[in-house]
Amino acid sequence: QLEDLVLPVAGLTSAGQPLELVEYSNANGVIEYRAYVQGTTDIVFKLTLNAGEDRYQFELFAQLDHPNGNGENELVIDFPVNATDFDGDVSNTISLPITVVDDVPSITGVDNSSQLTIDED
Repeated sequence: QLEDLVLPVAGLTSAGQPLELVEYSNANGVIEYRAYVQGTTDIVFKLTLNAGEDRYQFELFAQLDHPNGNGENELVIDFPVNATDFDGDVSNTISLPITVVDDVPSITGVDNSSQLTIDED
């Protein structure tokens, strides 16, 4: 489980809007953390922790604003996580870093008579 719901999204934005992180859990040991544009139901990303299968999954649904710069750059989101065993003992907190790469469209082999369309999806 996440130790803190504020720290991972502090300073993160999508289209210039701040994010908030909300926890959803079920009885099967699966916990979802969804980042929404603050005050909306617009989901930006989801982190799923599955204790039963010892795995996690990160899904990006909308843009995360990256720092200005030339070319590709990376945005690292650090999630502070810990584990709780069957009788309530809690582990030390560790960081689960998720790296989101901001790609840049590129083009090669074009002559002056070419017509191009760029799709940034």
